[in-house]
Amino acid sequence: MFESLLKYTAYVDQKIIQVFERNQNCGDRAVLLFSHVLNAQHVWIKRILKEEEMYGVWEIHIPQKFQSIHLNNIQLLTKIWDNVALNLDIVYLNSKGNHSTYHRGQIISMFKGAGIIPPSTDYIMAKREGFV
Repeated sequence: MFESLLKYTAYVDQKIIQVFERNQNCGDRAVLLFSHVLNAQHVWIKRILKEEEMYGVWEIHIPQKFQSIHLNNIQLLTKIWDNVALNLDIVYLNSKGNHSTYHRGQIISMFKGAGIIPPSTDYIMAKREGFV
């Protein structure tokens, strides 16, 4: 399951980054929310690895920095996959469900509002396309 989630995260985040790269006017709120998605991934990865975090959860990045943060997150997730016991208990409670999926949905809505054709970020679509 972890490997599927890793592939899904890499795939859909890359699709969103490509929209930011192709469109100069995605909107400040979309930039804020995607920065938050990348930062939250980073924070949880660093907690699992017991390493110091480099970003605050709500730190805003310029879209040109998204790709490098994303690639670093994926590299660190792969490090977890390769080096951390997968039976490690990580306690986390969030009453709102899958938080990054929620924010990706918000970003997709903002893209639509800006007249940008958004990518599909559904897990089942990524699975059908062979990326998960």
